[in-house]
Amino acid sequence: MRIGRLVIYPWSKKNFIPRIIAIGLIAGWIYWSFAVWREHQQLEARWAQLKEQQQLREDQQRREAAYRLRLLEEKNARSGVQNIMDGYKK
Repeated sequence: MRIGRLVIYPWSKKNFIPRIIAIGLIAGWIYWSFAVWREHQQLEARWAQLKEQQQLREDQQRREAAYRLRLLEEKNARSGVQNIMDGYKK
């Protein structure tokens, strides 16, 4: 294994400490990569949850607006012309 100018022979006893350092660096890099991947997954899940909440909120507002419009139309229909004489008065 070669790290810069340093050449580490895999099974030489005198290269034990550099070998442990190299293995530690590789293990640390793997752990760091896994941690970044896991955090990315959590952020994607949170983003999906926020989008779903926003969609539910918009749907609720849309239903509420439709309900208010229907109530307003019913109110206007009830207060409208009931017979021909009411039509002339208004």
